[in-house]
Amino acid sequence: MLSFTTKSISRHCFSLAKTLSILSFIYIGLSSHAVAASHLTLMGSGLTPQINEITIINTLTKTSLPLKKPLRDIYQIRNYALIWSDGEKYNENAQQLLRIIKQASKFGLSPVDYDVELLQSFLEATSVDQRLLSKSDVVFSHAYVKLASHINKGKLSDAQKVFLKDSHLLVKLNNAVSSNMVAETISNLQPKHNPYKNLVHALDHYKKLDQHQEAIKPTKRFYELGDSSAEIPKIRQRLYALGDLDDENLHSNVFDESLLIGVIHFQVRHGLEADGILGRHTVRELNTPLWQRIQQLELNLARAR
Repeated sequence: MLSFTTKSISRHCFSLAKTLSILSFIYIGLSSHAVAASHLTLMGSGLTPQINEITIINTLTKTSLPLKKPLRDIYQIRNYALIWSDGEKYNENAQQLLRIIKQASKFGLSPVDYDVELLQSFLEATSVDQRLLSKSDVVFSHAYVKLASHINKGKLSDAQKVFLKDSHLLVKLNNAVSSNMVAETISNLQPKHNPYKNLVHALDHYKKLDQHQEAIKPTKRFYELGDSSAEIPKIRQRLYALGDLDDENLHSNVFDESLLIGVIHFQVRHGLEADGILGRHTVRELNTPLWQRIQQLELNLARAR
């Protein structure tokens, strides 16, 4: 005999409400079975359409998601089969996609742009039906092709045109889901040239630094070799954190040769006159907030793709 506590009933009601809430965020609709059947006829398929195929085709017909063309193409390649579930539960591909989206900031991108919270909600749903799986499949696929486009060519590029110009990109994405290599394939779409790799490394390094840095406040117009000041240890620590100073003697208040080398290295990296003198322009660059540096690196990454 089954028994339900008030707590368990509330939990099931909440799960149902959550699922309905998820559906309300998908700006897609379901048209008649006849529309789906006509699509299958156009495909030349003699197979009886299944509920998953019907839902996916009609979802693609009615969707307001931006990347319609690559979405339709990837499903046509797969005969409108489900990509991110087996019809009963979400698969490893869906888990991999969510993981790589959560890591998007490593590539100078924002997980929010790829519906990370919505996809997380789908995967956390305690119960799903076939239509939810089919409709959410299109949302996963949209995030997939969008992320692939942005990692490969950057957010500044027209994602629709990226797929038009590179017919092999969709083939790669299809092969990735067929072999459960979604995360690896997405990562491998990054540019291979060294300037891009250096930017990725710098972005990762800057994000790990303490974002609340204390401003450097010189007590004189400039510092040069041989000077001493209570501000110099702070300058040493800043240059060491940014990767411009190798000397780990961070508490010396003397402007020595190791600090001179670090200052010149910093000046060269930021397009300043490499005179080794800590004047107002160099100090201003040293005091630039890290969040501003990170934004600039993200923009440079988009341009480097």
